[in-house]
Amino acid sequence: MIIKRIIIILFVLLLLIGISACSSDGETMGVATDWADFVRWDGQSYENNSQIVPVDLVGERIGSVQLKAPTNVPNYEPKDGTAGQLETGTEFFQIRGYSQSSYIAVFTSDEYILYKTHESESISLTKDEGNQVSSQISENDNATQADAYFLIFQNLYESDSALNSDIKYIAVDLSEMQFETPDAFTRLMDDFCTTSGFTLLLDNVDGLAEKGYIKESYFEEGILISFRDTELTDNKLITEAMKWRSGLGAIGATFTVEKMNDTWEITETENDWIS
Repeated sequence: MIIKRIIIILFVLLLLIGISACSSDGETMGVATDWADFVRWDGQSYENNSQIVPVDLVGERIGSVQLKAPTNVPNYEPKDGTAGQLETGTEFFQIRGYSQSSYIAVFTSDEYILYKTHESESISLTKDEGNQVSSQISENDNATQADAYFLIFQNLYESDSALNSDIKYIAVDLSEMQFETPDAFTRLMDDFCTTSGFTLLLDNVDGLAEKGYIKESYFEEGILISFRDTELTDNKLITEAMKWRSGLGAIGATFTVEKMNDTWEITETENDWIS
């Protein structure tokens, strides 16, 4: 009889332990996840870099936090619009002169905070004595290669100027460039756009269409510049470059650019095409 009572008591204790291990809404306790301060967007995860982004460098709004990552769902895979600690509705923006695929500015607590992908190099955003924004990227930044790409852009921009009529945006597709740190090039592009009164977008055709810039294969208010590199060294760049506005409004060629006496020159242009 005593043994039977002991067994019953043990059963009740185990039952109570099982109940206490569950939350009031039936979710299992003990699997809580402490998320890092991140935001997921466009297939990338950006982490808080604890650095203030000067307002002068804040570009176009990209999106906002749609939901916070749940802390009680094992193996949860965050989707676009998910954040670890940011509140829903928190907005994030492009940073002028820097690739959106690597860096964004998140507006929180009345400040813009730098968020970067894990693989991206650390950057420092400061203001000089003249209160002008200056940006410094890590020592691997190769500005000379940036000049080679910018030279091709200038060639395309000045060719078939009718494609530039009434544009507000210049978009650049960086996805097929071999340039490992394209930030120096995007800074050159941002300076050009700022001086010329354009807005710089860093995106591809699909992204521009998804955001509503391209409709029915027509970029009504802008042009898209893209590069498809086949060779890139310290002294030479070979790339298929294109300026596109629509299916029936585009030009392109294969450019060879070489550095001679510390100056980049287009030494060959072949396979020219127009549509």
